[in-house]
Amino acid sequence: MDNEQFGFRPRASPDQAAYIMISSILTALNDKLVVGGIFCDLQKAFDCVNHEILIDKLEYYGIQGKFSSLIKSYLTGRFQRVIIGNSSHCSKSSNWKQIKNGVPQGSILGPLLFLMYINDLPRVLDVNTNKVRYADDTSILITGSNKIDFEKSINQTLQKINMWFQSNRLTLNVNKTQFLEFRLKHLFKDNIKTDYKQNYMNNAIEVSFLGLFLDGVLSWKKHIDQLTSKLCSACYVLRNIREVLSRVILKTVYFTHIHTLLSYGIIFWGSSSYAKKIFMIQKKSIRITTNSKPTDSCRHHFINLEIMMMYAQYIYSLMVHTVKNLHLYEFNNEIHEYRTRYNNTLHLPNANLKRYKDGPHFSAIKIYNHFPEYIQDLKGDLKRFKKTLKGYLCWHSYYSIQEYYDGKDDF
Repeated sequence: MDNEQFGFRPRASPDQAAYIMISSILTALNDKLVVGGIFCDLQKAFDCVNHEILIDKLEYYGIQGKFSSLIKSYLTGRFQRVIIGNSSHCSKSSNWKQIKNGVPQGSILGPLLFLMYINDLPRVLDVNTNKVRYADDTSILITGSNKIDFEKSINQTLQKINMWFQSNRLTLNVNKTQFLEFRLKHLFKDNIKTDYKQNYMNNAIEVSFLGLFLDGVLSWKKHIDQLTSKLCSACYVLRNIREVLSRVILKTVYFTHIHTLLSYGIIFWGSSSYAKKIFMIQKKSIRITTNSKPTDSCRHHFINLEIMMMYAQYIYSLMVHTVKNLHLYEFNNEIHEYRTRYNNTLHLPNANLKRYKDGPHFSAIKIYNHFPEYIQDLKGDLKRFKKTLKGYLCWHSYYSIQEYYDGKDDF
């Protein structure tokens, strides 16, 4: 299975897919490259899988003999018809037709068969493209040293994926497929002409990617605005039920309706300047839960409830992701053979842009290296690492990321 596929796979998650995409964008900008993404949308992807093509691909991957016959028997010999009306006297029905396309949805085997069907898509793309796929969501990141080569590469990529989709009897939804160029805020944006089937695709201002809203400068403003609206609604519910529920149940409601929203994708937007809005709403929710005054400090309430502040949650989520994916990083003792006190810390790459420094890859290294050694030493035991890290962050209750860097270890 292709390593760029993150959907329906064990130990794979949307965070990992988004991390690869966003880190690649920031790395390209840091290297002064032109970079943009094609975010593909397929029409009824699972329903359009051709059975003959799928079986041929499975045989190519080594699924042959009795197991191939079993899969063929599982897919073929299915029939369907349409019935209009719910009465046996008034209803009308179409003729039975054999199903020749589609994988059974709701089954365990269906998603796996679909992944095998689209597994060879990356082979038609050039090496200067990064592919990130989550089930049927396919995103292609393209880089170039200049605008001319960049635009040429985009249109060549569109032609190649169009040919692949046609060969595999899949259809790209042009109206929902988007192109977004990523850039530095102070640079003027040129419109890139993206040609698909002799139709020019519109350059998007922002796109939705695995539940995250991305704009051209990765400011996270739109995403945080959307999240703010949802969290305010959750706070309204929390306030209305506060008088009839105990604090224990209110804490459960907090984790169900606020924490789940706040923690999703926080490793990407948690360092944004707009994230302060989310922190203010989180403090508001804690004051509602504890029935505190709007002017009261929340720090001791976070500690007593054993709830991490937003910036502590950002650090926690980013560090858990880092420890789970240490293969994406290099330790200093892997770079050189000199024995120094920094041998067991992560190697910090050169950075030219502040936006790159605020990104998940660079920030993860800085935060990890700032931890006390006794926490770093637990990286091989994920369960103990998470427990110790959570206790550390709950106790300190950081009001900002800078407070974490300036703080002293007194735990």
